[in-house]
Amino acid sequence: MNSELYLTFPITADIRDRAAQFAEPVRHDRKKYDRIYRNTIAVGLMHYYVSQFLGIATDLAQSESWDLASRLVLDVADLWIPNIGSIECRTVEPGESVCLIPTEAWENRRGYAVLELNSDYTAGKVLGFTPALNPQQPGVLPLNTLQSIDALLDILEASETPSLQATIQTSITKLGNWLQGEFNGAWQSLSEGFQQLAAPQPEVAFNFRRSPSSEASPYRSAVQGQRTLILKQLPLALIVHYSPEAEGDRIQLSIKVCPTDDRISIPPDLQLIVSSGETVLKAAQRDIGNYVEKQLRGTSGEQFKVQVRWRDAEFTEEFEI
Repeated sequence: MNSELYLTFPITADIRDRAAQFAEPVRHDRKKYDRIYRNTIAVGLMHYYVSQFLGIATDLAQSESWDLASRLVLDVADLWIPNIGSIECRTVEPGESVCLIPTEAWENRRGYAVLELNSDYTAGKVLGFTPALNPQQPGVLPLNTLQSIDALLDILEASETPSLQATIQTSITKLGNWLQGEFNGAWQSLSEGFQQLAAPQPEVAFNFRRSPSSEASPYRSAVQGQRTLILKQLPLALIVHYSPEAEGDRIQLSIKVCPTDDRISIPPDLQLIVSSGETVLKAAQRDIGNYVEKQLRGTSGEQFKVQVRWRDAEFTEEFEI
């Protein structure tokens, strides 16, 4: 496994709060408390990855790890995915070379995902996946035998269910809500409060509107949002800069895609496509800078679609200005 391509995610306060809530009934038994806490974080983090980044529905309520009686008695960390089954989500600490699998998880699992959690439970890495355990030694899973997360994708795609359109985000992201600090789903703010930012002049506008090059337009409070997306094991950041003009309902937008790790170069054949109605805009990769970007202008209430394509993988999300 290439450590540069490990998928790293923040462990949100919501995930930690749920873990503490689930472990609370056994707070006087430190060993059991820690077990339930870590298992819950592992399942919560994997749920976040599968549902938000792959766009695949999960059902936490059907997971044994979400059942009070089961998690108090059994060492389980399963995530139920409809039409597929349970994926066991186990954790290791930095520096460990094997992952221990409890007997409760040796059967009735479609596969095993291994995550590495940092010491203060603020971030986790998805180290890899295996569809099956070694029958000769099912309780010990060497980390050097893990496959990439693509092995999990193979299982998901093989089920051929409608929910497995992994790269399609079905809900519309309303950018105007960002000005009130309301970020939905996988989106997070990149700004501290509302900043007075001068947005870049758009190269092209929906409805074929262009910004006059001589106009020095002031802007109201601007905000940026970011989400992570995964294409063929390539971790990318999708960044949207949203800048309302001081007068009228026109909005300046900048849409950028770049690797989440500076050590990874953006592929030259990666495509960023923005469309609204019959207007289709394609961004070219910059000669300077490890990113692709498209700048444009729209009006409040206008909808558009962003597609990021690489090889045979595609991510799609719809927005409303």
